[in-house]
Amino acid sequence: MASMNFGKAAFYWAPSLASVCLWTFALSLLTDLLAPWGVTFFTAGLFVVVPALLMPFYRGLANVALCGFVVDASLPVPFELTHSLSFWESARSVSLFGGVPGGSPASFGFVAGWMIFAYLALRLLRSRISPTEPLRWILWAEIANALIFFFWAFALGWTRPDALAYWGGFALNLLFSSALLLLFGGWYFDLLFSAYRICGIDLIEEREAECD
Repeated sequence: MASMNFGKAAFYWAPSLASVCLWTFALSLLTDLLAPWGVTFFTAGLFVVVPALLMPFYRGLANVALCGFVVDASLPVPFELTHSLSFWESARSVSLFGGVPGGSPASFGFVAGWMIFAYLALRLLRSRISPTEPLRWILWAEIANALIFFFWAFALGWTRPDALAYWGGFALNLLFSSALLLLFGGWYFDLLFSAYRICGIDLIEEREAECD
């Protein structure tokens, strides 16, 4: 029994990370399809909800951090640790909704940091949110996603001279992202639950056992 518990703990991150990678891959295909219209989807808030509401604290925190780095790596900003301190200068050369020129300053863990913050905030509200109502999870995912997206966009665009066009693009892409979460957020939750069940982990039972 002890070895079984160790196995679950050691690979607790695997179903979550696999689901996020699959979602990110599918999202990249959709983004490429809509590239002529400058549409960018941002869905980081979706990956915070289940770890915050159902997982034990440290396992959920590790899951959110890993998923956050996947999101960071998929965004249109270079992903390198060595340039992390230059992130604030990237507003001069990086287009949030377009291509990235060579030599642009990079981000490492910026979105992951805000995802961890959202995770901690949701943990405080955990007792007030039902673990068996996925429709409400989508609402919380929408809220978390909008806040994380805003802070990321603000970090890139607070010094931009074309602020009106920039924030107009932000609002449009937030609208598209919110619609995507509303339509497919439930599918992602089902995918995540199925991946954990394949690994012999029932997240609802773990939440109930933790609360008892």
